[in-house]
Amino acid sequence: MDQRDRHQARIDRINASHDAKRVHTRASTWGIPFSWFSLFQESDRKDVVESGGRILTVRVWASLTDALDRARFAVANLALAAPDLDMLDDLTQLTEWLELFHVQSMVELDYGAVADKVYPDESPMDVRLGIECLAEGDMTGAAAAYRRLASRWIPIRQLARAS
Repeated sequence: MDQRDRHQARIDRINASHDAKRVHTRASTWGIPFSWFSLFQESDRKDVVESGGRILTVRVWASLTDALDRARFAVANLALAAPDLDMLDDLTQLTEWLELFHVQSMVELDYGAVADKVYPDESPMDVRLGIECLAEGDMTGAAAAYRRLASRWIPIRQLARAS
């Protein structure tokens, strides 16, 4: 059973449980959109799945209310400090999508097969610090946060183009 089949089996088990609600997903191949990291912080619950000394995936959870508070903070600050940034559009759409769910929902970020290439990952912190720096007018700090983020994820995204 490959990674995708294991993930689907896990979702099927969740959906089959008597008290579970429907699972809604968004997927991205060969990387995680930077906007998604704004929903999470270092203190959020994590589950590292390993086998044979290799990290298979990492899952991070946040309550919907925490994720929405973080997304709204990011949207508000980006709208003022960097209104032309593509991430603002991504975050706005993500926030609107999350607002459709019940307040007691959970948001999960599953790193999938890229987990072993980035874990431990400081991307949520880098996104948060970058947005905070933009809000404070600290362009040097914002650039440093983006540089850390890009240096971690650009090589992974390039794997999608490798043959």
